[in-house]
Amino acid sequence: MKLATAYVMHALIYVLIGVAFGLYMAANQNHSQHVTHAHLLMLGFVMSFFYACIHKLWLDGSSSKLAVSQFVLHQLGTILMVVGMGSMYGMLMHPAIAGITMGVAALLIMASIVMMIIMLKKQPQLAITAAN
Repeated sequence: MKLATAYVMHALIYVLIGVAFGLYMAANQNHSQHVTHAHLLMLGFVMSFFYACIHKLWLDGSSSKLAVSQFVLHQLGTILMVVGMGSMYGMLMHPAIAGITMGVAALLIMASIVMMIIMLKKQPQLAITAAN
């Protein structure tokens, strides 16, 4: 499976979970997890879809080790962030442990962003386009 397709599939799964989570919060009139909900949609849906567009429009479509690693780090970071936030706001985890979980998640997500920048910088057609 091409990474653009994998990103779109993951984005759709995240938005499905996000909408269901939003409906659950609305039905229970308990919006204490609104920050978790926002991060699920932004990191899971929006960023995954954004990365799919980058792969489709500007990257050569290859599944290099760097590209696969970037995909895995982003997905793992997103899941850890959502679990950490959900556990913290739901009081299911000690705040210090949740903080460590979210800190690791943030580092994974930041690393995946840096990896995407590196992949884009390696594309010769982008250097020409940016110069014009």
